[in-house]
Amino acid sequence: MDAAYNLARWLFRDDEDAQDVVQEVYLRAVRFDGGFRGGDPSAWILSIGRNTSFTWLRRNRPPDSVAEFD
Repeated sequence: MDAAYNLARWLFRDDEDAQDVVQEVYLRAVRFDGGFRGGDPSAWILSIGRNTSFTWLRRNRPPDSVAEFD
């Protein structure tokens, strides 16, 4: 759980957002535990964490405005 939180904290730079995402990560892990095919469960959790974090960022943070140059 610490590794998932550390990844989210590094991506978001915000404790509250990181906690929300880690909670979502573990809910998804429980929901889709049938997709775990063995091996290292921490790598599986971190993959879910990475994908969940990027999805959360796309939905909740507007993209930076791009300045056009002539």
